Amino acid sequence: MNSDLTKLKILLINPPTSVVLLNLGLAYIGASLLEEGHKVKILDLNLNRYKKRKVKKILKRTKYDVYGIGCMIVAYDYTVFLSKIIKKYHPNSLIVAGGSVASSIPEILLSTSKVDIAVLGEGEFTIKDITKKKIENDTDYSSIDGIYFKKNGQIIKTKDRNPIENLDSIPIPAIHLYNMKAYMKLRYYPLCTTRGCPFHCTFCYHYYKGYKVRRHSTERIIKEIKLIQQKYKNSSIYIVDDNFTLNKKFVLDFCDALEKENLKVKWTASSRVSVIDEELIKRMKECGCFALQFGIESGNQTILNNIKKQTTVEQAKNALLLCKKYRMLPMCSFIIGNQGENYRTAMETYRFIKEFYQPISFLKSFFFFLPIPFPKTEIYEYAKKNGLIKNELKLIKSFKNENFDRHQSLTVNFSELSDKKLLQLKISLERLIKSRIFFKNYYLDIVLGKYFKIIFYSKGLKAKIKNILKLFYDYYHFSIFFKLNLFQIFKLLFTQNYGEIKFP
Repeated sequence: MNSDLTKLKILLINPPTSVVLLNLGLAYIGASLLEEGHKVKILDLNLNRYKKRKVKKILKRTKYDVYGIGCMIVAYDYTVFLSKIIKKYHPNSLIVAGGSVASSIPEILLSTSKVDIAVLGEGEFTIKDITKKKIENDTDYSSIDGIYFKKNGQIIKTKDRNPIENLDSIPIPAIHLYNMKAYMKLRYYPLCTTRGCPFHCTFCYHYYKGYKVRRHSTERIIKEIKLIQQKYKNSSIYIVDDNFTLNKKFVLDFCDALEKENLKVKWTASSRVSVIDEELIKRMKECGCFALQFGIESGNQTILNNIKKQTTVEQAKNALLLCKKYRMLPMCSFIIGNQGENYRTAMETYRFIKEFYQPISFLKSFFFFLPIPFPKTEIYEYAKKNGLIKNELKLIKSFKNENFDRHQSLTVNFSELSDKKLLQLKISLERLIKSRIFFKNYYLDIVLGKYFKIIFYSKGLKAKIKNILKLFYDYYHFSIFFKLNLFQIFKLLFTQNYGEIKFP
């Protein structure tokens, strides 16, 4: 057979999201396809941000055998849009989708779009099996594990595919398929060293959730870092693992290898407050790590138990103190509005932040999120069971990219507060952190924190007076919002005894 007939032209598409980040998953898929000898290109809509009209023109001019779309579920609507345009101009092409948009809602995706195949979980070997079928013009994909596909108007699920045990069997991601000159302006390079997460947080989606963690060999990781340094000098490395520090020996061996190879590289990784210790953080700092990401989620132990975080508030405090000691930048995320959340639990989170803001002056990277019931998560099933989700497709469509930036909207309310008051609480806490100014108590922090700098930097007496009046006006309405009378306000100002206040 002519070798040209056994090779396919494949276009991988990276849909736009709220943050410009290199989609490492597509680079892995691209590397697997290149290994098979196929001609592969990436259309990076996340970087280029073309208008839909231009995207239509681009796709109309293309001519590929296979179109692959890889993204998170937040790009569901855009995936549907892309699939319809591709099928309109290239009806004989094969459309394959991967990422959480395919793994978490395969039946919904296939029934509402023109996508032909949804790949579940890791796709490096699955895509090879699919392309072999395409070359043979065989449309029966039932022998391929780990997919959903369409056949004669029906959606068929094949048997599950086991996770890839030997990660070194996967080729190094083909990031050269991206416009790396543009990405290097961000001064970071994504690196994956492990896959999997053994924990069961109620809000987290992971196809292999609870499955054992698998790791690349230290030799493979060092080889990839050397390639990064050769091609993209002066780039920091962002280790994208769910929990890089889960295995202490693995991390220490990695650090030893960096030192042995004299690799002077700056890097950052995610960690977990329950596994970090002094020996680990000290060694990581010595070998170039400058920041660690922690999902603290809440300063209240009951909330942490509710979301099955399997961490304690004390562990979070110890982790931040270690960061302070070794000058490691902690980047902490919190979720406001989980099951059981009320003003009292939120106050504990507020006091946790306030306590550690003062001794750790460099603690600037705090992020607040509302809980999002992604399909296949425990809170999603809870919401369905308790009638909090009325229309599944409508909810999925609400996961649009603009909902996950600083203007995140509320999709489902799991807390004990009304929608309005939960959103106000989140905004208040964000304002507190953004202002970086702390006063006597929560209420003064929220209101004064917003205006203190504005008043201080106001030009002219008239502007200062205007902003001072606005400050008192807002403070008055804030107290009305929380239904506090004058006596309660003064009691808070002088005692900070929140326990006796009856919050609405």
